[in-house]
Amino acid sequence: MQMQSSNSSLPLSGFNVADAAQLLKERRQILFIMVASCVYHLLACFIHTHGFQIKTIHIGLLELMIYLACLPLFFRFIPLGALGLFLVALVFLSFAGLFWGGIDFKSIRDLIIPVLFVTVGRNVKDKGWIDRALWVLIGIVLAVGVFEWLFLSSYTNFFNVFSYYASTGSISESSAMYTGQKLQLNGFRPAGIGRTILPMVFGNHRISSVFLEPVSLGNFAVIIAAWGMSKPWLEKKKMFAFLAASAMMIALADSRFGMMMILFLLLIRFFPVSLDKLFIVFPFICLLVICVMAAAFPHVTGDNFSSRLIHSGLSLLQFDLPMLFGLTGPAINFGDMGYAYVLSRFGLLLASLLWFSIWLLPVHTDTGRRFRVCLCVYSCLILTVSGTSLFALKTAGLAWLLLGSVVDARHVQAASRSMNS
Repeated sequence: MQMQSSNSSLPLSGFNVADAAQLLKERRQILFIMVASCVYHLLACFIHTHGFQIKTIHIGLLELMIYLACLPLFFRFIPLGALGLFLVALVFLSFAGLFWGGIDFKSIRDLIIPVLFVTVGRNVKDKGWIDRALWVLIGIVLAVGVFEWLFLSSYTNFFNVFSYYASTGSISESSAMYTGQKLQLNGFRPAGIGRTILPMVFGNHRISSVFLEPVSLGNFAVIIAAWGMSKPWLEKKKMFAFLAASAMMIALADSRFGMMMILFLLLIRFFPVSLDKLFIVFPFICLLVICVMAAAFPHVTGDNFSSRLIHSGLSLLQFDLPMLFGLTGPAINFGDMGYAYVLSRFGLLLASLLWFSIWLLPVHTDTGRRFRVCLCVYSCLILTVSGTSLFALKTAGLAWLLLGSVVDARHVQAASRSMNS
């Protein structure tokens, strides 16, 4: 009887082993994608610093390798809506290209990231692993950040950030503020401005960690805070742990935007009424506000939040109808003006379609809805003060993957069962 019992359990044991192996494989894939999308610039900078000159094409190849790593999860189940939206966007960009005589590959790449990473996140079966993978990533970011803070000379010997960005064309050699500069231009607060957060601890140094520039570390911290604040009260320990990690990173980066975003997201989280419907129109409210500010105070200058909003609004007031509908080709002079960047590349109609498609995703849990609201608020506000940060893979990939992971996955599970049968 013991032999029969033992033999009868073999098929079940074999199934469990295979299932566990598949689960372990998925976890490794997710961890690799999340870490690689955040640290690939650090790897490229290390290679550049130690002998091989990195150019823009090499960065593109590294990004391509990350996209290819996503494909096994991406092809589990491709929602028809995502595929249709991407094809519509391609048709529009091709149509717009007829007017200005070219194809904007940067716009296509900017579209690939959300479609690819949201779909990857939707196809993750082991949703619980996302939290643990995030903590591995946070640990890496904080460890490198503390190393940069305490051992700056050693950090810059490993990673010559200024030379790396000069080689890839992001900045010019002549823009260096002093001879032998190795950090990015925004790696220090100018003497007249100074640090906002804990200057007595960090001086004027703004830590960048694996992202090589403090702006991206601040944006990463906001995404982590948004993920933490989406947690229910039953998981308040997780919520506060993510918020604490986010606050540490914001302090390291001296991210004024991150500090403002944390306060705004806290207000949303603790507001007694759901704000989903209000934030559906939030980008249009932001557009109206910055344009009104620019019209009212066109001569304001400086490097603070309000002046950057005005500067962004002034760029929009110069748009004519062809520019507004994305028919004049991408402009390169919208460095810190995200809405101008988006409208000049995608046009008002396509940009609106892309925005509303986020709200059509089947998110049915309170946690998922909270994260979607937080992520959309972050997206709308960062476009007021930054041109391309929203589309940078080193933070955008993670943000969209997390959004995909909170999308209802019942259809994915059904498709998976159908394929297995």
